[in-house]
Amino acid sequence: MDVRIFSTSRATAVAAGDELPPADPQSSNQGEVAERIAQMACHVLVVDDDHVYRHGLVETLAADYDAIVEEAGDAHEARQKVAIGFFDVVLLDVQMPEVDGFKAGPMLRASGGVGHLVLMSSEPGYQDRALALGMQFLCKHAEGFTRSLEEILLHCRGGRIQ
Repeated sequence: MDVRIFSTSRATAVAAGDELPPADPQSSNQGEVAERIAQMACHVLVVDDDHVYRHGLVETLAADYDAIVEEAGDAHEARQKVAIGFFDVVLLDVQMPEVDGFKAGPMLRASGGVGHLVLMSSEPGYQDRALALGMQFLCKHAEGFTRSLEEILLHCRGGRIQ
């Protein structure tokens, strides 16, 4: 299964304190988007019981967006990681054994170590339920997945979602 979002060369981070150019929402230059995201060094936790998908997404976020990425195979492992560190973004699979994403999200948020929770599933239709719990939803195989994920990462700055 190929889960690459898109491939770009590794971007060079700007020096601390440098200003980023304003985002151009009309830009379709994926290399430019990846470079802007890479300059922000988001700390991302990917929680998914499918190790192939999880590993592919981790590799993509690290290589293409220069994100600091950790991974967890289930909600219990995610809880342990959130307890010892802050994550700007947690990408959380909906369907996991024992504790699903809908139960895990509020549990992780209560720990205080999460900036932005995003539920993901290969099945569409969870948007309303996710929003009711204060989380965003992304369908893993939807056409807009890459763009939506990029928008989330673009808003990740200084340890908090702005």
